[in-house]
Amino acid sequence: MRLTYFAASKPVQSYQELLESVEDIMKQNSQQEPLLSSSHHIDTNLRFIL
Repeated sequence: MRLTYFAASKPVQSYQELLESVEDIMKQNSQQEPLLSSSHHIDTNLRFIL
């Protein structure tokens, strides 16, 4: 799973774009569905910084 996040990450992208990229990769290789969880609200339009 960790390698999938690295493969899907780009220099500039939002959380939503990251999840979509991870989902595309995982559809090819796995039955898992990527999820994002937090105890606080996450604006998925914000820039994701790794």
